[in-house]
Amino acid sequence: MFNEALWPNLCQLYRDLGIDTAPVDRSQTFGELANHPIFPVGDSYFAGMTSGRFWQAECRQIRQDIQRMKKSADDDLANCQRDDIDFQTYLDSRGYSAPFREFFLFPSLSSTVCTCSYESLSHYPAALILKAMISLTSGDRLLRARNGSNEIVQRLTASLADIRCNTAVESVQKDDHQVHLSLNAGERITVDHLVMATFAWNREKSVHRI
Repeated sequence: MFNEALWPNLCQLYRDLGIDTAPVDRSQTFGELANHPIFPVGDSYFAGMTSGRFWQAECRQIRQDIQRMKKSADDDLANCQRDDIDFQTYLDSRGYSAPFREFFLFPSLSSTVCTCSYESLSHYPAALILKAMISLTSGDRLLRARNGSNEIVQRLTASLADIRCNTAVESVQKDDHQVHLSLNAGERITVDHLVMATFAWNREKSVHRI
């Protein structure tokens, strides 16, 4: 899922590729498994569920923390611009409850914005996550690729002559004009541009020698 506010370059790329998009219904309902719904949420993307006699109390706590985060996100973003403040530290300092984190916040973010494990998400820069959350709830509609991700892959790779998967890169070096990659099999590749995809919290470790 994506929108213009948070992913303008991605949206432009999909337009250039001719990818057909469709709006996403982002409403979800919280409830106990096999029981009646507790309450609907209009801005959620994935609603965690739990069962047991404490669910009603957890439900109230989740609702309170949702409203508190929505109200304070802009001010908190202004105070979390440094990359050394990770998301876990931010949540701890603000005192957000365990039910809110475990049954709403982390499932929502890890299945949409970050698509990673909860542990990885906790290491993300807090400013990056807060900016994403503000953009996602700005009113700009969420979109999806109507025909799925396979069409995106096919159109992106249609003009590529050399595609390699599961290929380990031993080292990356650059000069004034090109980038040189050494592969684990001993082969050396020289390219004009290198694009890397990695977790935001791991970017410095991945690229500090480049």
